[in-house]
Amino acid sequence: MGLKEIVQQHGMTVGEPARFFNAEFLPAEAGRPVELRVVQCRHWQRDRLAADTDLPWVLPSPNMPTTDTALVYPGTCLFEGVASITEGRGTCRPFELIGGLATDFDYHWGDRLNARNLPGVRFREAYFSPTSAGQKPALLNKPCAGVEIKIVDRGAYDPIRTGVAMLVEARKYPAFAWRQDAWDQLRPYWIDKLTGSPRLRTMIDAGADVADVVGAWADELAAFDRQRQPYLLY
Repeated sequence: MGLKEIVQQHGMTVGEPARFFNAEFLPAEAGRPVELRVVQCRHWQRDRLAADTDLPWVLPSPNMPTTDTALVYPGTCLFEGVASITEGRGTCRPFELIGGLATDFDYHWGDRLNARNLPGVRFREAYFSPTSAGQKPALLNKPCAGVEIKIVDRGAYDPIRTGVAMLVEARKYPAFAWRQDAWDQLRPYWIDKLTGSPRLRTMIDAGADVADVVGAWADELAAFDRQRQPYLLY
């Protein structure tokens, strides 16, 4: 969760969060909801993915070049909160190529992830040099080792559980380091901003495994799903 109580992968089309925010958050922020009209799409089905349509993919960001990028992003964006690992910015597969300096990380990361048999995904060892490092200049143009995420079943793939598993396994490397922001004394860890609390970071640091980390928010996720139902259009 972030600044407001909305989950990271909310599963709503653009107009649906607008309806949700208008009813759930604006009354407290502005005193009342605004007059809002959302135009519905004809023939849209909730279980369809962008890749299932004949619509052209329009890049919402230079780092979101394909529909597969959009599928992995909710999980691998968590690596923006890790100082020693790049999300593959500046490569042809941003957020699908994840790795750290080749002196610090190796192919065993992918081996351990594949051994977990995570649904809908396999991992291939990968070596690359990011030409864009964002807030991680130490990784710019440096040889990096890590994994390439290969989605093998879009319907079964769970990006959040996959991202947590990747973090759990990456944390086993001595070079792993959470990204810190010296300017923010209240929330100095970037991962806490991305996830809305210190819970994920502290659980992983304490040695919790994937099921425990993901299970920690199961009740909140179920409550959010009930809360969003009145605002769904499809």
